[in-house]
Amino acid sequence: MAERPVASTAPELVLETESGSTVMIPDHAYHVGRDPLSDVVLDDARVSWHHAVLRPDGDHWTLLDEHSTNGTYADGRRVDERYVGPGCEIRFGSPGDGPRATLLGRTPPPPERPTAPRGLPAGSNC
Repeated sequence: MAERPVASTAPELVLETESGSTVMIPDHAYHVGRDPLSDVVLDDARVSWHHAVLRPDGDHWTLLDEHSTNGTYADGRRVDERYVGPGCEIRFGSPGDGPRATLLGRTPPPPERPTAPRGLPAGSNC
């Protein structure tokens, strides 16, 4: 009998760039590059067509450089592969002024208000 793949327990993250933000749900990898079909498109000549991938890996996220021409930098250091999480700053193509992305922890939505028990009007505090 085949084993079922284990679902990732990596947290949801928000990847913020100058062009917007992407909520990263740990059900698939996110491709970054100039390719218009990338999950995160960065229109900068220093960014490779297929530049990097952010993928859920167990209980965390991994940043992988896809052999880009000008490199991927996490917190100022060139990386081939690195664990990343909330607070991490990533630059693509140049460590000082390449397109920047910041990873933020996702704030969960507020809990839904419980429905009123039967017999009590909705909105009742009793």
